[in-house]
Amino acid sequence: MGMLGRYIDGLTAEQKDRVIEAQGWTRGQVEDRKGNRCLVGHAVGGARVDNLVTHHIWMNEVWGINIGKIGERFDDLHWRFDQRLIHAIKLRAGKPQPVLQSQRQQYILQSSHNTPAEV
Repeated sequence: MGMLGRYIDGLTAEQKDRVIEAQGWTRGQVEDRKGNRCLVGHAVGGARVDNLVTHHIWMNEVWGINIGKIGERFDDLHWRFDQRLIHAIKLRAGKPQPVLQSQRQQYILQSSHNTPAEV
């Protein structure tokens, strides 16, 4: 799955659960009027701007993944493969993955845990 696979591997357990349980899928937008969502929309729980911005920052800093590119790739593949892609995404989200996949991720996560607590 390439880029989409890396994105799915970087999701939290809660986000993966939302992707696995998702029913309505759409492309070209995070969420449509019927409540159907794209992959990113399902992962973040809707089209709320604060959720999307926080998610974008997290994915970019920790995983080095550009959310805009994820959306484009999802749209392209969804157009070509439709339900087969959705099935593959749900399978990938359900598989246990290694917690950390690179030294860069380990460094970022360790440095975020070593910051002094605010009083």
